[in-house]
Amino acid sequence: MSQNNWNEQKIEQLLSQMPKPHDTRTKDDVFKRLQLDYNTSEKPLKKRKYWVPPTVGVAAMITLTLLGVTYINNSSSNKEIATQNYDLEEAKIKTDESVDENTANSKIA
Repeated sequence: MSQNNWNEQKIEQLLSQMPKPHDTRTKDDVFKRLQLDYNTSEKPLKKRKYWVPPTVGVAAMITLTLLGVTYINNSSSNKEIATQNYDLEEAKIKTDESVDENTANSKIA
């Protein structure tokens, strides 16, 4: 840090020694210059790009469609697997019963 010790009195003294600002232009000249600068600095407005929201909507619909199809296919394949397992269990029970009957019949004879 600098070793300058500034106090309020010193700052006020330096400010009072500064020359007073003065302008020889009239108010009309200043106003015309400001209007000229404002009119030339205006840039034409760019057209906004309105394609982003529809694109996001389409992407969301595609994603939801793919997820829905996957879910439906997965649930239908699970039902098929459950049905096949049920059929296999019934077949196994029937074969066990027939084996038991054959064993019982052979013991009787």
